[in-house]
Amino acid sequence: MDLEIQTARIESFTLPIFYAYNVITDEECEELISLCKQSEWADVTRGAYASVDKNWLDETPYKQRFEIVFGDFARQLMRIEQCKFRIGSSWATKTVKGGFSGLHEHKNYYFSSVLYLTEDSKIMFRSPFRENQNYVFDFAEDNAYNVISMFLKPPKNAMLIFPSYLEHGIALHEGEEDRYSIAMNYQPYGTFGKHDSIITVK
Repeated sequence: MDLEIQTARIESFTLPIFYAYNVITDEECEELISLCKQSEWADVTRGAYASVDKNWLDETPYKQRFEIVFGDFARQLMRIEQCKFRIGSSWATKTVKGGFSGLHEHKNYYFSSVLYLTEDSKIMFRSPFRENQNYVFDFAEDNAYNVISMFLKPPKNAMLIFPSYLEHGIALHEGEEDRYSIAMNYQPYGTFGKHDSIITVK
């Protein structure tokens, strides 16, 4: 029997990782870099630093704008309309040539985002499905169905938005200039949930 077998991908459990482009202007980017350079730094890992201040955006005019950006994302793409979101923590990062950070996640938050202030920035994500893989193969090539990690190179002035549970880290920085970014975590507030899982957060 000569069968013409066809395959089709089924949309399922897509990870909500998105870019928001042109969140700031080039002039605003330079202003933020200048503020970064005034920060007090804590050594995170080899060649990667985070600001000591974990409410870094609070004294800037940008916090409300970024909350609006994420709020639009939550409503339009995640379809959450019953509550609002605020930035619960924020900090600046600085990575010198040869620097990187270890993989980590952000507990007690719903989503996270990173605003990139320089070119040649890279971030690594590890698949949340890796623990469910019972076999190891030497794949002929990597694709969206078999990789356990991926690297992204976000453009300057763009914000990368992703679930806080995703393990991620600053990939090896190979540029000559220092890499700067602003990281932030979002939490819901108001009354949200359904059935016996409704909560009010002020």
